[in-house]
Amino acid sequence: MWLTRFFRLRQQSINHYITYSVITAQPALTYTSVLSTIRCYAITSGDLEGSTFVEYTGNFSSDADAGKSRSHEHDSSDLHANSVSH
Repeated sequence: MWLTRFFRLRQQSINHYITYSVITAQPALTYTSVLSTIRCYAITSGDLEGSTFVEYTGNFSSDADAGKSRSHEHDSSDLHANSVSH
């Protein structure tokens, strides 16, 4: 089980995003810090019209390497399989 405390740095409802930083995590992070943003985009045409595309970006501290940050990656087929209708 993951237990994480976040500090919300910025939220904007008009542009549908939130930026946050991890304060503590259980189990502990293997790097010093990460600043993350989750942004949602409405899909307005095509086969997925009426769904939402979710974008995650993370800026990791310099002590994080690719292996340590892989837990934040998802392959694009996961995004399609987990699309959300509004």
